Amino acid sequence: MIVFLILTEITKVITMRMTDMIEEWKEALDMEILQLKKRESNGISIEEGRCIKKGENEYIYWFILTYPSSLPEGAGVMFKRKNASYQGMVINSEERECIVEFDQFLGDTISYGQLLHEPWDNLVKLMERLDEGKERHGKALRMQQVMKPSPVMKHPDTPYDTPLHEAYVRSKYNPVTFLWGPPGTGKTYTLARVASYHYSEGKKILLLSHSNAAVDVLIEEMHHFLSSHDRWVPGEVIRYGANRKMFGEDVTDLSVLQLLEKQDPTLSEEKGKVETYRRRLKAKLSKAYSSYDSERLSQLEVHYQKIKETFKRREGELVSEAKVIGTTLSKAAIDRLIYEDEFDVVIVDESSMAYVPQVAFAASLAKKTIICGDFKQLPPISTSYHPLAAKWLKEDIFHSAGVARAVDAGLFHPQLLLLPEQRRMHPSISSFTNKYIYHSNVGDHPSVETKRAAITNKKPFPTHGATLFSLIEGTQWGETHKGSRWNVLSSLVTIQLTLQAVEDGIHSIGIVTPYRVQANWYKHLLSELVNETNQSDLYAATVHGFQGSENDMILFDLVDGVSHGNPGALLTRKGSERLLNVAVTRAKGKLVVVGNDQFITAGTHPSKPVHQFIRHLQQEGHKESSVSLKPQSTKKMKWIPSGDFRKLAKDLLAAKQQIVINVGAAADIPSDMLDVLKTAANDIEVIVQCRASQGTKLSKNIAVKQAVTDIPFIALDHKVMWFNSFTKDHQVFPYQIRLFSKHLTAQFFKLIEGK
Repeated sequence: MIVFLILTEITKVITMRMTDMIEEWKEALDMEILQLKKRESNGISIEEGRCIKKGENEYIYWFILTYPSSLPEGAGVMFKRKNASYQGMVINSEERECIVEFDQFLGDTISYGQLLHEPWDNLVKLMERLDEGKERHGKALRMQQVMKPSPVMKHPDTPYDTPLHEAYVRSKYNPVTFLWGPPGTGKTYTLARVASYHYSEGKKILLLSHSNAAVDVLIEEMHHFLSSHDRWVPGEVIRYGANRKMFGEDVTDLSVLQLLEKQDPTLSEEKGKVETYRRRLKAKLSKAYSSYDSERLSQLEVHYQKIKETFKRREGELVSEAKVIGTTLSKAAIDRLIYEDEFDVVIVDESSMAYVPQVAFAASLAKKTIICGDFKQLPPISTSYHPLAAKWLKEDIFHSAGVARAVDAGLFHPQLLLLPEQRRMHPSISSFTNKYIYHSNVGDHPSVETKRAAITNKKPFPTHGATLFSLIEGTQWGETHKGSRWNVLSSLVTIQLTLQAVEDGIHSIGIVTPYRVQANWYKHLLSELVNETNQSDLYAATVHGFQGSENDMILFDLVDGVSHGNPGALLTRKGSERLLNVAVTRAKGKLVVVGNDQFITAGTHPSKPVHQFIRHLQQEGHKESSVSLKPQSTKKMKWIPSGDFRKLAKDLLAAKQQIVINVGAAADIPSDMLDVLKTAANDIEVIVQCRASQGTKLSKNIAVKQAVTDIPFIALDHKVMWFNSFTKDHQVFPYQIRLFSKHLTAQFFKLIEGK
């Protein structure tokens, strides 16, 4: 009885009426929309752009972006160039290419600018759905059941064979079931089977998540399960919307597009031909522009859009006949085929990343709701500072409904079920999160160590699952660009370790960092130095970009260094344990943490999660440093021992246009290398940049300027970069690093000059 009363108090999160709560949600969303419209964003930079069609108030441009991105077709975008802005609409977006229609002429060719997309339209539609729910008692009651889950269980209180069995029974009897799925505990496996059991009983199911990727994974798992039990019926389970994941070869009748192509093979064949020709034309235009090819591409785009519109008209029939539909929370709120329908069960996956009003809206669509997520991972992202945005948009549904607070009080809410056994991570990786994040409520399956040994035994650092690469040197070069930190040396060390892993057969690798600028810099590095030579699954992002994913190997670049003053707020502020949890638990067989561990521990209190994490790695993990690094060189990135200037001297004398040298002081340049520079200065421009430049004279032909960064670099002809050649630091990194890339050189100068 005492426990019941405690839980009743904990779950009394909402004392207001449901109509008042909806009004608060709408105001919070209004504040978020206002902030999104105000927010300054650099967007996605373009490398080049060309006008491929001119018409009356219709100008179509083809852009090549600096890195791969996906902009929604039909979405509004803004092109910014200097102080001018132009509104446009996305016609097509694939990898690094984007075709946009504008109503005014921007010029035949474009050499710089940014594309910005701000998706606040989805929030406006969500507010409309909430208004509709407020007017209908049944929908409002369903939302209230989510926000104030009953402390009384309606399912049989008996022992269950497995968490899967219990999850299914709970979802049959209770209006709302909260499923707590820590990383690797079989959340997708469980949800797909629970959905399949309900489907087999004739129920209509809606599968939702905040991301397309999560929907793809869940519905494909359901496809595999039903197919393996000879219960797959084409058209009854469908993926509705833009799937971001390539389904397996055996999955040919899951997405709406796949089903439509099967219905009309002739139209499908025509679509394939147009797509092939489009790719060829784009490749041709990227090498050499011609007005004929440009006009042909424009015509193809019009034809391609007409084919897609034909498919679109036939979607409604498929969706209305389906028994299970998988789509995103955003699409559910904007598409009447979803929000005007009625379902028996709605399953919201990755719900801890969704706004509370989104989850409540989803619950209004069905008689029973399953809410799955992990409130120990990252919460939703909101840009507004308004108190109502903090209350409803920056906290997850588990906390807002009082379920997480019950756990914090040492109790398990009656409507909460924990999946207690992880099968993703090698035990050397999971040991930190199992102990410090989940407080021993989660353990390792006995098979996981053996299962991950094939990855753990590969380079870098064979036989070790969790490794701390202690990068003490060079962190005084750490920089800040528009408020976000980056570190060139830690990034190049991380790329070196990535190359070693790829060489030894690891092809699923993620590079995670707390900082946006470092993540964008990595995209350029991967494109130029790694992805060009292999077909591996390699990508880099901030921690938020990794939630919901997993990789064979994760490299976690902490970035922070001496020049930053103190460890960053992202690693030390309240809630940072969520960020660490996500970063660590993406790794299946190998985790390498790159950073200045001495700087982090010295600058943080022992109670801070990042301090505990570093101490755990120092004591329980494996430790490496630059001394044990055995780098391999490639055509574009060469590693040369410090003090060996033979290759550098050749490069300096071979320069044709310009040499820029950035050093702490001119005296850091060895006398023999200064002689080489003086020789080069007879024919080309030579600039030496240093912090103490005033009064410094080297030669009448060598210009001395004020340095804007402490990074020791040499730039040759805007295409070759040397790092760590001339430095007098007491802790010298043992290698010089030579990069041969016009693109990386340009990006590096953008970062140091635009800070």
